[in-house]
Amino acid sequence: MRTPGSKPRRGALAPLSWWTRLGLLPLPERCFVALLLASAVAPAAAVTYADYLDPSGLTAFGAVGQHPLALAAVALLVSFAALLLLEVPRSLSPRAYAAQLRLRLSQSQSHYDAALRRRLEESNNANH
Repeated sequence: MRTPGSKPRRGALAPLSWWTRLGLLPLPERCFVALLLASAVAPAAAVTYADYLDPSGLTAFGAVGQHPLALAAVALLVSFAALLLLEVPRSLSPRAYAAQLRLRLSQSQSHYDAALRRRLEESNNANH
């Protein structure tokens, strides 16, 4: 890491943006991350909409926003269903499924690290 005022190291590359790093993830993992973000934002967006734009609950989105706990429960269920679609359990055991998820996470991490390494090597070769 560079300190302010110091010169960059020779051959050092500019840090990749978070959007570029997200693009290095495999497509199923990217879709899962997008769905998690949408599930996290949806309850707050619906409550905000219901409170400020439709306090009477006349529209469907406004009516849903009147019940934030139900909306949060649905978002949690959607997130859990997305996890089950991303990695289908091979057995009914929660312990086995946790081990399966750990393996998937380590595989995804190694895929991401390899893609990041390739990206840095490509940009390094392009600079020389």
